[in-house]
Amino acid sequence: MEASRSVRRELPAGVEGNGHYGEHVGMLPKLTPGEALRRRWPLAIAPVAILGVLALLAGISRPPIYTAESRLVVEGISSGQVGSPQGLVQASESLASTYSRAVTATAVIDPVGRELGVSPGEVAVRLDAAPIPESPVFEVRGDGASSEEAIQLANTATASLIDYVDELNEPDPSPAELLKDYQRATIKAEQLAARTRELRGARGARGEAAFGRADAAQDAAQLRRDSLRARFRNAQENSTSASVAVLNPAAAAISDRWSRIQFFVFAGLAAGAVLGLGLAVLATNRLIRRQVGA
Repeated sequence: MEASRSVRRELPAGVEGNGHYGEHVGMLPKLTPGEALRRRWPLAIAPVAILGVLALLAGISRPPIYTAESRLVVEGISSGQVGSPQGLVQASESLASTYSRAVTATAVIDPVGRELGVSPGEVAVRLDAAPIPESPVFEVRGDGASSEEAIQLANTATASLIDYVDELNEPDPSPAELLKDYQRATIKAEQLAARTRELRGARGARGEAAFGRADAAQDAAQLRRDSLRARFRNAQENSTSASVAVLNPAAAAISDRWSRIQFFVFAGLAAGAVLGLGLAVLATNRLIRRQVGA
C-alpha cells in the first residue's frame, strides 16, 4: 500500500485515478535506473545472485588445463657473421622469433606425436611458442589435462624443435662430409699420380696407351680433389653456426582453474546485473501503468 501511494504521489497532476490512461500516457514520469533499483532492489539482486552461483558452479566443474613452459636461447652467432654487435643482437632476436613460429611445423610436431602417442593435430592445438621481446630467448608452452602431460609435451616439443633447427642449419652436404670426400679424393689422386709415374716412358703401343689412360685418370682425380677442396672451404665460410639451446626445461605446470573461475563468475555477475536492472525497470514501469489506469 505504501509503495502504491509513493507511485501515485509522483504521477503528473490530473493523471492519478482518472481512468484515462491512454490520454495521458505521454505524461508518465521517466524513471532513472537508480530509482528503479531503489523501488525493486530484491528483483534486481535475484538474477545477480542466481547467475553468479551458477557461473561459480560451472567454473568449478570445468576440468582445469595445465600449462608448462620451457625456455630456449639462440646462440652461436658471432659478430663477424653479422658485421657488428648491434647486428648480432638484432639477428638473435629475429631468429628467436622465427624459431618460435616453427614450433608447429610438421617436422616438429610429427616426431612429438609419435613419441607421445597422440595425433599431430592434437599436438599442434596443445602447443604454442612466443619470443621474449628484445632478447634471443623464446618460450615453448605445452597444455595438458595434468601437470605431467603439460611438462612432457613442452619438453618433448623442445627437443624436437632443437633437432629441426640443427637440421635446417646443417648444409647439405655438411663441411664434415665434404672434408671426408676431399680426403678420399686426395688419396686417390696420389695413387693415380704414382701409377702415372710408373708408366711414364713405357714403350710400345700398349705401354703408351696405358700411360695415356693413367695420365687422364690422374688429371680427373686432381680436378675432383681441387673441386672438393673449394667446396669445403666455401661451406666453412658460409655455413651458419646459429643453434638453439635449452635455457630452462619445463619443470612445473600452472593450472588455469582459478583464472577460469574468476572469468565465469565475472561474466555471470555482469549478465545478472544487466538482467536484474532490466527486470527492475520493467516491473516499476508496470506498477506505474497500473496505478495510472486505476
